[in-house]
Amino acid sequence: MKKFNYGFTLVELVIVIAVLGILAGIAIPHFMEASTSARFWQTYARLTVPVISMQSITVVQQKMWKLWSKQVCWQLNR
Repeated sequence: MKKFNYGFTLVELVIVIAVLGILAGIAIPHFMEASTSARFWQTYARLTVPVISMQSITVVQQKMWKLWSKQVCWQLNR
């Protein structure tokens, strides 16, 4: 009768678990730093969108005011 050895030995499983633990120990701090950085940039983006919108609205209003004031002055000088 032949005996087949299927599966892994206990030593191999312990080595794999140790390697996974080391990789997790390295990866978790980097993941936490990346998530903190992502939250910062998300907040920054949310705060800059209204500022950019207000700046563009101000530019449009200034251009419209210039056009309107020129038109009014032109009509008054007629």
